[in-house]
Amino acid sequence: MIASPERGELRFAPGGAVSDARGRTWSIEGELAALGADLRDGLFVSPDYPDALARVWSSLTCPTSGEVLLSAAPGYEFLDWGGAAHVGGGSHGSLHASDSLGALVLCGVAPVQERAQWAIRDVASIVRQHFGLASV
Repeated sequence: MIASPERGELRFAPGGAVSDARGRTWSIEGELAALGADLRDGLFVSPDYPDALARVWSSLTCPTSGEVLLSAAPGYEFLDWGGAAHVGGGSHGSLHASDSLGALVLCGVAPVQERAQWAIRDVASIVRQHFGLASV
């Protein structure tokens, strides 16, 4: 569940009638406003929180995560375990697009398939393929 005091609660789980930009399907119930989202022809769209459902689900189902996750509001961040902050670049703890999106420049690799939405986890397969390494 994602909850915002101002925007309500959104419950979700993998599998269902709603797709995301990466092609996964979800069952969702509640306030889409919790993620500033819309449904467009069965597609879950959340420009302010890219890939939010998968990222939150992954965090909540991680064996070493806690039961409560927080996402810092734009302009704020959490300190890391060592007490460091990176204000102005590479914030900790936000799902917001301002902390989640970046540029991807590829050079010297085979052409890659276009994606509606990239994730950092996509880069590993490109690197493995380039060096002829097996997929994990």
